[in-house]
Amino acid sequence: MERSGDERMRHWILLACAFVGTAGWGQSVKTIVFTNGKPVLGLPVPGERAKAHCAVDGITYFEGLADQDAGAAANLYGVSTDGEVKSLRRKLPEGFSEVRVLDFFAGEHEAVSLLEAERRDDNSRRVTETSYFLSIADHDGDFSKLISMDVKFRPLKVGMFGSGEVLVLGWDTGNLLPVLVAMKEDGSVRRFVDLDERGLERDGRGAGTITTEDRETVLKDLQGAAFVSYGAELLVTYPGTGRGIRVLSGTGLSRTIPMLLPGGYVLRDVLVSEGRGLLVLRVKPALASDEKKRAPDSDVRMFEVNATRGDLIRELMFRRPRMTEVTCATGYSLTAIFLEPVARPEATKAVDEPMQLVVSKVPRNGR
Repeated sequence: MERSGDERMRHWILLACAFVGTAGWGQSVKTIVFTNGKPVLGLPVPGERAKAHCAVDGITYFEGLADQDAGAAANLYGVSTDGEVKSLRRKLPEGFSEVRVLDFFAGEHEAVSLLEAERRDDNSRRVTETSYFLSIADHDGDFSKLISMDVKFRPLKVGMFGSGEVLVLGWDTGNLLPVLVAMKEDGSVRRFVDLDERGLERDGRGAGTITTEDRETVLKDLQGAAFVSYGAELLVTYPGTGRGIRVLSGTGLSRTIPMLLPGGYVLRDVLVSEGRGLLVLRVKPALASDEKKRAPDSDVRMFEVNATRGDLIRELMFRRPRMTEVTCATGYSLTAIFLEPVARPEATKAVDEPMQLVVSKVPRNGR
C-alpha cells in the first residue's frame, strides 16, 4: 500500500494543483497528519473489494475481506478507534438456493442488512421465488433477528435512524418510480416517505411523458445510492453524480443540500459525522483517468462542506494514508485504517520494512 517514488511525486503535484484550483473558491486548505496509530490485530488487510461502513460511535465495519466468501457472508468485522476487533454475525434465512447482501447500514445501536434470497428449480435452475429480508443485530453481537419483508416493490438500499426505525429505498417495478418507506417490525410498510428525488414534473411534463431514458437514469442512481448517518438525521446520497443530498429526519421533515462541487468532479461518498453544520465528503473526477498505472484513488479529494448551502469550506489533505483509507468523520475527527511500517530500531531497519495494520483518529481542526 506504500506509494512508489513516482506516485508520491504525482501525489504532491496533484495537491499543489488542487491548492491552486481551490484558491478561486475562497476556502482554505488544511493538512492533516495521522499519528499514534494503534495496531489492529485479527483483521485481514482490507483489499480493493473490501467496503468500510462507519457507525456513529466511530466503529468501522468491513465487508468483502480476503477471508470472506462472496455473497452473503455471515460475519462482519468491526474495528474500534482503540484497535479492538469485534465479529458481528448476521442472521441469514434458511432453505434458499442463494442469499445475497444488497446493502448494509451501521446504525447508532444496531446494524441492519438488506438481503435478497432466491429459490431455484432443481432441474432447470430457474428462479422460482425471490424474497427480501432485514437482518438486524446489535453492535455487541448479543442480539439478532431476521424480518421477512412484505413489500410490493424491489428493495435496493437500507438505512436506520437512531430510534431503530428502518428506511428502505427501492424501485416500484409497476409504476417505474422510486419508493422510500419506513418499515414496521413485522416487515410491512409503516409509512411512505416523500422522496421527490428527480423532480420529474418540474418542467411541466406529466407522468405519462416521462421517457424510458429518464426512468433508466433514476434506477441507475438508486442502485448507486447510499444512506449515511448524520447526527440524528439520515442522508440520501448519490455517488457518481452531482445531485443534491436529501436530509431526512425521524419526524418526517426533509430538506436538500445542493452539491457545489469543483468543476469536473462528482461525489464519491459522504463520511458519517455528528451533524454539526458540516459535511465531510470525497469527490472524484467525473471521467476516469486514461492512465492505467495510476492508483484508483489518486485523484480523490476530500472537503468540508456547509450542510445548509452546500458550498465548500476547506479542503483536507494528507500524505498518508490514502484518501480511501479514511473511514469516519465522527467526533469532529477523521479515522483511518491503513498499513504503516512496524516501529524498529534504526540499526535494524531494512529496505523492505515489515508493515502492520493500524487505526488512527486525529482531530480535523489540528494535528
